[in-house]
Amino acid sequence: MLELASSTSWPPFAMYRRPMMRPHGKRVSSNCFSCSLNSSLSARFATPVASGRPIGRPWLTVVIDVCTRMVVSFCVGLEPPSAIRVASTLDLAVSNKAAWLASRGLDYHWPAEGFPRLLHSDRAKEFARPSLRRALLNHGVDWFLRPPGRTRYGAHVERLIGSLMGGCKLLPGATHSSPKARGNYDSKAAARLRIDELEMYFAHQILGVYNQTEHSALGTSPLQAWTDRTVGQAPEFPDDMEAFRIDLFPEIPRTLGRQGIKAFHEEYYSQKLGEAYISGLRKVVAKFDPRDLSQLYVKLPDTGYITVPYRIRRDGPTPTWWLLKAAARAATSKRAAPRDRTVVRQAVRAMEETIEQAALRSGSAARQAERLRSDRRAVSSLRDSTRPIQDSDDDWGGAFEGRGA
Repeated sequence: MLELASSTSWPPFAMYRRPMMRPHGKRVSSNCFSCSLNSSLSARFATPVASGRPIGRPWLTVVIDVCTRMVVSFCVGLEPPSAIRVASTLDLAVSNKAAWLASRGLDYHWPAEGFPRLLHSDRAKEFARPSLRRALLNHGVDWFLRPPGRTRYGAHVERLIGSLMGGCKLLPGATHSSPKARGNYDSKAAARLRIDELEMYFAHQILGVYNQTEHSALGTSPLQAWTDRTVGQAPEFPDDMEAFRIDLFPEIPRTLGRQGIKAFHEEYYSQKLGEAYISGLRKVVAKFDPRDLSQLYVKLPDTGYITVPYRIRRDGPTPTWWLLKAAARAATSKRAAPRDRTVVRQAVRAMEETIEQAALRSGSAARQAERLRSDRRAVSSLRDSTRPIQDSDDDWGGAFEGRGA
């Protein structure tokens, strides 16, 4: 599920008894719908295959509109519950689904789009980030965390995930609910489905079956219920969709220096950032995509977000956050200076090469290799669909533009 605030910064449990804040659909109008979000590691799920080897069970994240029971977003992947997974799922929930459907060759009707009025989730740390709460509150979206031990507050999305997992029992490589139920069935040996095939399976299951099947609590299908309740109402979208996406990213506070920003054992710089330093700006908050550390996003006063790339450009694929952390640990274990940028870069390249080579022999390495490929596909797709403001690093004002090196 999804949440914004930590337990210390959110109002006391008494607020849950206020009718306007309760996530019961009958009390929420369709243009101010209430959403529940949850992530689950499948217990009765197909084991995906990459490089010909089983690589374990993926995670499924679902966002459901409590009023109409419409699934407004879902995400399937190897990335465990994290800040970027929450951001990606919320991005799809708010966005128009036409581009997402077209990229996968699907022609289902999926009208869910626009800001919800309320997001409801458990107290997992990926939902309790203060920065996430601030970002959503700035767009008029409220969020609360359900009280500890009160599972009934998330019953709608929990029940949906249980139904989706139950439908996976017949897939090749299903792990079933217990060793007794599995018997002599070898889940790993039977695994055949890749991650993209599992995503397509859930797309058909959710968009083609669940959303269009009569719901026992509604007396109609979630799709029809959504259509009926949104007649004459227009969804609310961010003024700047790309800025909204960046708002959802994790952030790090940094001090701006003459050479830009230091983060992730690298230096980041752009012309506009240099101009901000000259004007007296020192403290900034940098947003970043954990799947691509080649650039940061800094919001400047009266300018909005600017993209800040590496100060010294590098060749080859850029590291993800989880790969960089592993490489930094490896570099430190070899008694190298932990802030030595060259050593860390070499360690990242070596680890990626090792993962690719070991993917044919090791299931865990195959999982890491598939996770890297999935992260880079997601980043490439995001950059193709939207282009944030690109800041030139030409400090000469274009004096040498068009001239040879």
